[in-house]
Amino acid sequence: MKNFAFIAKLLFGLAPLALFSCNSSQEVVTNDAVPALELQYIDSTVNPGDDFFQFVNGGWLKDNPVPDDKTSWGVFMF
Repeated sequence: MKNFAFIAKLLFGLAPLALFSCNSSQEVVTNDAVPALELQYIDSTVNPGDDFFQFVNGGWLKDNPVPDDKTSWGVFMF
């Protein structure tokens, strides 16, 4: 019981030190916002209910066709 009381007092006494170490006057640096969606790649001529993949990726596929010497092509293959 003495150990519990000692540990409780120790933690209660050290809590303000932890709070004082949190300096709220630090300047927060944020990066410019990055869009979550690339709207230019959406193919609005396709109904998303018919072919969602083509609807979402149709613009990118038109801008980046698979080269004749490749069997697949992707964003990381440039």
